[in-house]
Amino acid sequence: MNALRVTTFITCLIAALIVTFWPVLLYRGGQAPSHTQVSLLLLGLCIGVVYGSGILAKAPRPWQLACAVAAWAALLGIGWRSLPA
Repeated sequence: MNALRVTTFITCLIAALIVTFWPVLLYRGGQAPSHTQVSLLLLGLCIGVVYGSGILAKAPRPWQLACAVAAWAALLGIGWRSLPA
């Protein structure tokens, strides 16, 4: 569980920095993503950083796994959005 937490933290933090400084990564076919998509992706990244930092270490294990799944879903969403159209 510790390896998952550290990997999630590092990956979400790097992805958040990349999206912050290079938002064109989320454009698909020259079209900007909707506010809802961006909000959900950023929420997932925030959850990943909070989970990965260990703040939720004393939370029940199902909550921790749900946070990890949300974070990795956001990362997959960013990866999908960044693929060429």
